[in-house]
Amino acid sequence: MLVPVLLILAIAAACVETWRPAGVAAQDEVTDEQLEAASVGRTLAIGSLNGGRITRIPLEVYVARVLAGEGEPNAPDAARQALAVAIRTYTLVQMGRHRREGFDLCDTVHCQVLRAANDSSRRAALATAHRVLTVNGAPAEVFYSASWRPIRRRRTGLARRHVPVHAGCSRRRRA
Repeated sequence: MLVPVLLILAIAAACVETWRPAGVAAQDEVTDEQLEAASVGRTLAIGSLNGGRITRIPLEVYVARVLAGEGEPNAPDAARQALAVAIRTYTLVQMGRHRREGFDLCDTVHCQVLRAANDSSRRAALATAHRVLTVNGAPAEVFYSASWRPIRRRRTGLARRHVPVHAGCSRRRRA
């Protein structure tokens, strides 16, 4: 089942309040060591298609690095956290994609692009550690893009569609 992840991420960013682990303030620096501990021993073998090198990376460190590479740097905390959940979910579903080459995922756009993690990407990864999107109890097959453009189709006459971010989200109960 294909999940319209962009809509889910937009709604999550609009509806979910920012969550932080106990003892981690909004501007506290999160370290790779904290992310490694949060990974509870779960690592990924990441292959470099350009250099042929394979590196083992703790799962939550990987999420922070992908978020730095794929996420919008100025996005609100809730949006970064929603994307961290999508990244983690995608990672778990796609693990083993390069099994024949001897690693789990590559470091290119074929899988997910990694960059050096920054404070905000580390905080988002730690705040959402272990959280994944599921369908019927299994990680959902999700897709996302580092850049989004409005949907357009010239020949079919389908005009640009805009979905309000707050659609389906209510902060108060209705009678």
